[in-house]
Amino acid sequence: MIISPKELLIRYISAIAPLATDILADVAQAIMVQSVPKGTMLLEANRVCQHVWFIADGAARAFYYKDGKEATAWFMGQHDFIISVRSFIEQKPSYEYIQTLTDCTLVSISYSQLQQLYQKHPTFNSVGRQLVEKYYALSEERLFHLRMNTAAERYDLLLTTHPAIFHQASLKQIASYIGVTPETVSRLRKRK
Repeated sequence: MIISPKELLIRYISAIAPLATDILADVAQAIMVQSVPKGTMLLEANRVCQHVWFIADGAARAFYYKDGKEATAWFMGQHDFIISVRSFIEQKPSYEYIQTLTDCTLVSISYSQLQQLYQKHPTFNSVGRQLVEKYYALSEERLFHLRMNTAAERYDLLLTTHPAIFHQASLKQIASYIGVTPETVSRLRKRK
């Protein structure tokens, strides 16, 4: 049985917190499905992030420019949410870009629609809180590994946690994510 992207998201958030039928119906009405090709820029720096995207299928990355070079901040894959957190929450311009790494099927909700759901259904706030907690913890874990692990350990961790990314992202993008040169990534690949 094939599950639609909307139903996939509904099931995902229902697993986080059981929600009443009327809440789920309002969520289903508020979300939008879109298919976008590889390389689509979902958000550009200096623009306000107006959506949260759920990746029903595909992969994306966030990046910024440092000294004129792209620096990948994170990768997200199937069944992950993508967002420029500070920009979305504060409704201020983003300092990062969000780009698809593959053709993607995305389910999105706008900032205003999400706020309406939170106001109309206070119990829906628990879903938002739990998602924020999950992604905050992942962000803190990433920072810890960047500070404490060697390049080889960071490479191995990415290989263990996101093996598909090695087929979806370029060598340069992977290198910038783990904080090394593309040549170092090549050497790390060959050591096994």
